[in-house]
Amino acid sequence: VYCKKVYNMSMTIMNMRQNGTPMPQMIEWADGGTLALWLVETAFETPLYTSKAFKEKAVAEYSEMVYKACRKHFSGSN
Repeated sequence: VYCKKVYNMSMTIMNMRQNGTPMPQMIEWADGGTLALWLVETAFETPLYTSKAFKEKAVAEYSEMVYKACRKHFSGSN
């Protein structure tokens, strides 16, 4: 359940990133949560794409990467 929540948060954050939300606004949105802050910072390592297809691909790849890392770290969590 935890990793599914992390997956959903990562999708939201990368969607915000790909829609051009500025980093300071996203950090404020994260409200000091360590995980959310880390997700925001790592999302900004991905370029901001202009095409819808590339934006969708960035969101999918990022959220899958985060989910896999969570599952690896918390073996058995979903």
